[in-house]
Amino acid sequence: MCQNPGVGRFDSRRWWTVLPLIPFTNALNRGESYHKLVRAAAYANGGKLRVRTDQEQQLWSECSRLLANCIIYYNACILSELLERAERRQDYQRADGGVVTNFLTESGTVNLADESGKQFIYTTLGTATGDLAGALGVYIFSITPGVNGVVAKVHHHWVTDAGDTIYLQDATANAFQVGPYSGIHAVADNSYTVNIIGGTGRFAGATGQLSTIGVLDTKQGKVVLRYQGTICFGRPE
Repeated sequence: MCQNPGVGRFDSRRWWTVLPLIPFTNALNRGESYHKLVRAAAYANGGKLRVRTDQEQQLWSECSRLLANCIIYYNACILSELLERAERRQDYQRADGGVVTNFLTESGTVNLADESGKQFIYTTLGTATGDLAGALGVYIFSITPGVNGVVAKVHHHWVTDAGDTIYLQDATANAFQVGPYSGIHAVADNSYTVNIIGGTGRFAGATGQLSTIGVLDTKQGKVVLRYQGTICFGRPE
């Protein structure tokens, strides 16, 4: 059964009593606010009623409620449209997925946007799944000993299945030795985060951060990671 604050149970003869109501903080405030709106809609002749019979008084009351519900319905339609527009142009998105790449025994120099002739000692190529599904490559500039593991300075290339490029800031990966297993390192607890600094297509003007957890096997030359984070997309002009 539908319930309208301060009105009573649904009566098929009073179809307007089930029109949407503006949400207030709680049921009591909602009912009080509804009655205030009804009184405001009924205010005429200096607030004095001009009725002679009970039937006229009932008609006055029902017309006041009808006007109040029409006002509420009109405002609800406006708010619903604004909500739909906001959802259609939603600029925040959670990103989650996986990455699998393989080490390539390649080295040399690369020209970056802010630096030319940058020396790299390894590269990796692989795929990404999930919200940012596509292809991923990494230039590894250096690998040095760290606390209980190694520290790698890296540069990413990320292209989604839709053909959009994601620009990523150079990052530092702090990988920790996994127990007694030689050559097996892990990243977790924000030891390997990557900042998004723009891109092409949908990612033009985007910002955000991705954190990763996973394992690096230097003996087999494989990296398996899971990424998650938030992306703020640039608003359309």
